[in-house]
Amino acid sequence: MGAGRHEHPSTQWDLHVLATVLIAGSFLVSTQVHVAGAGFAVARSLHVVGLVLAFGPVLLLDWYGLAWLTRRRRFEEVRRLADATDPLVWLGLVLLAGSGIFLAPELSRPMTLAKVAFVLIVVNNGVAVRGLAGRLRLVGNPLGLGDLPPTLRRRVIASVVVSQTAWWGAAVIGLVTTATRGS
Repeated sequence: MGAGRHEHPSTQWDLHVLATVLIAGSFLVSTQVHVAGAGFAVARSLHVVGLVLAFGPVLLLDWYGLAWLTRRRRFEEVRRLADATDPLVWLGLVLLAGSGIFLAPELSRPMTLAKVAFVLIVVNNGVAVRGLAGRLRLVGNPLGLGDLPPTLRRRVIASVVVSQTAWWGAAVIGLVTTATRGS
């Protein structure tokens, strides 16, 4: 997920706390909000739009990263794409959280709790990637993953694996719970 400026570590932690509180808060608020019919259909549609806006750019960026690993894209192209997609990802996440309030997630179900965990991981990984992007700007224009310092290389790999696992996990759980819910 997206680029960002190099942030001070305390600012980074503040962003992690804020993101966690906002996401957890949206799930808690959802237990108090009840909509049906057209309102529910609109919320579900907005949720799908949010998923496309957020997850689509993440997939594209990871694809470009993979192309960089195989030397089919330059590192600078990946960075520029990250800068361009960052606002879309965050807009999509805000739309997902906002529309999710109206979807009445069943927080007593283990699958829903797993989705909550995946969403929290996605958002916090996104915050961490913003700091990682700042460090990547300092390395110049490496030709491949092997050109990165080992610590940075491990962080890049970990962030991509965490991102893909959490995004796909949340998306699949959302699809399964929607299909089995019947509404």
